[in-house]
Amino acid sequence: MKIGSIVVKSRNFEKMPAFWQEALHYVPEAPVKDGFVILKDPEERGPNISLDKTIEHERVGSTKNPRLHLDLYVADQEA
Repeated sequence: MKIGSIVVKSRNFEKMPAFWQEALHYVPEAPVKDGFVILKDPEERGPNISLDKTIEHERVGSTKNPRLHLDLYVADQEA
């Protein structure tokens, strides 16, 4: 098992892709579409960063819709 993507939700989505591309030198996997983009490490050493637009105002400590979570990748999902 490994961390495949770090998923970040933001109400300020419009600025997020440029910020993380500059900070990490990551590149988009595909163009931004409908408030969603995956940024990849061009050297494939780090996990993806998945940026999602949200319109909800999430409270700190809420588990309903966390602003940050990990997508775990496994070779055998059944196992």
